[in-house]
Amino acid sequence: MVALTQKQREQDAEWMTISDTLRLATRGGAAAAGLTNEIGAIEVGRRADIALVDLSGPHCQPLHDPRAALVYSARASDVVTVLVDGEIVVRDRQLITMDLDEVLADAKDLAHTLVDLSKGGAVQHYAP
Repeated sequence: MVALTQKQREQDAEWMTISDTLRLATRGGAAAAGLTNEIGAIEVGRRADIALVDLSGPHCQPLHDPRAALVYSARASDVVTVLVDGEIVVRDRQLITMDLDEVLADAKDLAHTLVDLSKGGAVQHYAP
């Protein structure tokens, strides 16, 4: 999404390349988290964090450039497997390390807590 919005904003189709976008998503994310020496690249000594994405769906076709399909066409539902620090946390598109229903229930409880703490005010403000 960032690649498309920046191209439109800058009125320049080449402003943010696929390589720029992937670098922003990997090394840039690591830098933003303050973890440049631990994540953001597949290198010896770094955490083994990787997502395997199925690009065979019709929305990714024709598959001339897998990187372009990943940036512009892939969806969250295309993520098949995820490893975090070398451990599989998503297998066959299913979260396996925690109970999703429990996580959603906890999030709902926390949302109610935020509303209570806001004393009737807005929990999050959106620009009109």
